[in-house]
Amino acid sequence: MMRKKKFLKNISIVAVSNGLMLLASILIGIILPIIFSYDDYGYYRLFALYVTYFGLFHFGFIDGIYLHFGGVDYAHIESRSQRFRALTKFLLLLEFAVAVLAIAFALFFLESDRRIVFILLGVNVIAINMMTYYQFISQVTSRFKEYSIRNIIYAILISISVLIIYLFKLTDYKVILLATILINYTLMFLYMHTYRNISFGKSDSISDSKNEIWYYFKLGFPLLIANLISVFMLNMSKQVVDHYFEINVFAIFSFAYSLMSFANIFVAAISTVVYPMLKQVEEDKLKGYYPKAVSLILVVVFCAISLYYPLYLLIQWILSKYNSSLPLLAIIFPGLAISSVIQIVKLNYFKALKKIKEYLVTGVVSLVLAFGLNLGAYYIFGSLSSIAYASVISLFLWYLFTDFFFIKKYKIKPYKDILYILIATTLFYLSNMIDNIYIGFSVYLVSIISISFLLFWNTLIPIIKNLFKKNKKGSIS
Repeated sequence: MMRKKKFLKNISIVAVSNGLMLLASILIGIILPIIFSYDDYGYYRLFALYVTYFGLFHFGFIDGIYLHFGGVDYAHIESRSQRFRALTKFLLLLEFAVAVLAIAFALFFLESDRRIVFILLGVNVIAINMMTYYQFISQVTSRFKEYSIRNIIYAILISISVLIIYLFKLTDYKVILLATILINYTLMFLYMHTYRNISFGKSDSISDSKNEIWYYFKLGFPLLIANLISVFMLNMSKQVVDHYFEINVFAIFSFAYSLMSFANIFVAAISTVVYPMLKQVEEDKLKGYYPKAVSLILVVVFCAISLYYPLYLLIQWILSKYNSSLPLLAIIFPGLAISSVIQIVKLNYFKALKKIKEYLVTGVVSLVLAFGLNLGAYYIFGSLSSIAYASVISLFLWYLFTDFFFIKKYKIKPYKDILYILIATTLFYLSNMIDNIYIGFSVYLVSIISISFLLFWNTLIPIIKNLFKKNKKGSIS
């Protein structure tokens, strides 16, 4: 019971901060496309695409720390402060070297705006990976207050920056990138101050810590590759469009995905607190939680994607120049439910069970198929919509391959979940064929709620009953 209350408290803390992050993202998602040209917005989205890869340039070191210390108290880490100071210094030196190499690569091998984007990515890499280091320490020790406060600060500062850009009509994409980098370094120094006990002061030498450093690399490298595969899977279609189309076309395609990123903020919020919780649960109990968690996330997200319809109206009203993105958004939106289950439930289960290599195998197979599907879509059809469909099919195959492990381990029968994904996706696509958007919205919402209760009655009814019991107790007291 105490664990459940702690989990809900952590979810609430992170959800509030991520709610502000969502508002900031909406502000960015509305204002930047309005004032930027297609090219400027395209280069901004290009930076956002590649920053996800640069965030992996710790080469598994941070992941190793994350896996090793998952679920411990901060006092345990603080008791090893001299050793952690050596780890912090090592990571800072590593990221400085990465930054120098990235900037050199941009100067010698790239031209024009792509050179500028990659130089700025190189400058940004130190801040982004040092922040990830401190965020992981916050997460594994369940210090979600520190993590959430930084999210709130980021949301406020980036919102102010975007409003200044709008008010002064600063239409060059480099302005928002420089503002983002400055904010990231501000947050990095704030993290260093909060965790100064493991950042500054007397420390072990890096050479004396080399065995431990190497241990974290070895432990974290499989998870790094798994995360790299996840990034590739989620970005594959954007990579294809970036490679084969002009930057203005990439801007239109990427805009559709940027709207999905609003929902990904809450996906990240839930995923952040799930892993430390799972690490504290006995393995025999994890089996009972797994199928319910999968079903619940699928139902919640497929119901939530009904927000596509008000989003559709908002874009037509405010961002009419991106109307061509709407058919693409309608295609890729169901993929959000599939990727949410993989990120929130499946990946965290693989990590908690220390089965990263198994996850890696399923990821490699999925990635090869996704690569073939996306390239095939381009060469056979040559349209953005075909690439969007290929991305959804790729996510579904990824979901199926990750399910094979749990079918074998837990002897589960996932037929209802798979059937639900197929029916819900079909319902969403059919509803979008209705000319009247209000009727389409109503048809989808009624249909998805009905099919959710029809297939997952045993999972949903107990949850609803518990909610009513809590509300009743609260009203009596």
